[in-house]
Amino acid sequence: MAKKKRSSSIKSGTIHGETHVDSRAYGEHVRAARGSIKPAKLNKTLKQNALDMPRVNAQAKVIFDALKPYRMDCYDGGWWSRLVAVFKRHYQAGHPPNYSLLEKSELNEQCKVDGLLSGLRAGVVMRKQEVDVQLEYSVHPSFRSEAGITKYSLSVIGVFIHLKDLTAVSEVADFEKLSLKNKVMPLKAMLAIRKKPDVVVVCVKVGGIYDDGGPTYSEKMNGMRIVKVSAL
Repeated sequence: MAKKKRSSSIKSGTIHGETHVDSRAYGEHVRAARGSIKPAKLNKTLKQNALDMPRVNAQAKVIFDALKPYRMDCYDGGWWSRLVAVFKRHYQAGHPPNYSLLEKSELNEQCKVDGLLSGLRAGVVMRKQEVDVQLEYSVHPSFRSEAGITKYSLSVIGVFIHLKDLTAVSEVADFEKLSLKNKVMPLKAMLAIRKKPDVVVVCVKVGGIYDDGGPTYSEKMNGMRIVKVSAL
């Protein structure tokens, strides 16, 4: 059966106090513009949300933007919503920004670091001018659903946040390509502390690499996790 074509003579929108609607349920019809018969009112919760959300979004945007360049191959589309939900609950309870709430958060729910690299332990030591990170795990990552992966990448990313103006800078330490056949060894990385931040967020990223040296760009083969948050 041929699909029914909708008429283009009526377009959605409000003209002279009437709103033209083309809906799946009722087709094309006209209704009075919202608020033209009875003034539309926002309830108390909606009003409070409207006041709170600019500040909540600003708190979430700092860490979201700082990690965005490293997330292009492990993007699940839902991390922003999860971030906002965390900061919203905390803010509406009357608390100042607390990025430690994000510790152990997975940035890619489709491919969790905790699933790829089981038993990962991250030791983080804050020094005056640097952050020392040691990663330990007993077995190499598992990429069961993808053939041809013989190596993997491992990176440590530091985000240095300034609470006064809600800005951040980032630093990354990339390890050389690691073979799935070699012996598992502890790994150490150093991140230089920049501009005397208030908070340091340490994130670990793991991704598969094919035998020819090319990285996987599948969201199901790359994971990121916040392993440590420290206030300075």
